[in-house]
Amino acid sequence: MISLTSLNGDADLLVNVWDREEAGSRREEWDRPRIGNSQYESLNPIVAERIDVGKTIMIDACPSGICVAIAGAYCQSEDCQFSMLMLQGHVTTLQEGMPTQGSVNSEQYSYYKFHNRKERSKISINITKLSEGDLNMYITKRSDTGGDTNRPMRLPTTFDYDWTGDASIVIEPEDEYFAQPGKHSVKGTYVIAVKG
Repeated sequence: MISLTSLNGDADLLVNVWDREEAGSRREEWDRPRIGNSQYESLNPIVAERIDVGKTIMIDACPSGICVAIAGAYCQSEDCQFSMLMLQGHVTTLQEGMPTQGSVNSEQYSYYKFHNRKERSKISINITKLSEGDLNMYITKRSDTGGDTNRPMRLPTTFDYDWTGDASIVIEPEDEYFAQPGKHSVKGTYVIAVKG
């Protein structure tokens, strides 16, 4: 996942992904992403820019098994300031009823996922802080039916989530989320971001 948050102005996120062998060893010759000449673009003037380059894309783009991702920012304003974050897919798998210990730095994310096999169940996710600091949780869900199963996991952020809370989040079949078309089942994979 690559994200760009504009602090000032309107900056757009551009990404190219190449197979390491195809890209060659001379980094100065790698094709930098530009407007109109990038494989992936996020051109949203309102929210944070985000591009998920998931496992399926990586397998297709990188037959050698090693990828090169080049990200760039294009300033649509007179002046831009932004922060860019690149995460390389470390998502810890949780097991029901088993506590997991982790850590997260300020303004960073730690990612966790779990799979719920039940169609209609109540899910409770709790954080117990072991030290000082603020923590927030953001959760996204991927269903296990239809075309959703082939999509990469959507990693939640402060700008893109299905549920949010601080120390505890309860997900119930009666939640508004499950009233949306095609999202009727609690069954599926949930991804949790803990932000410091």
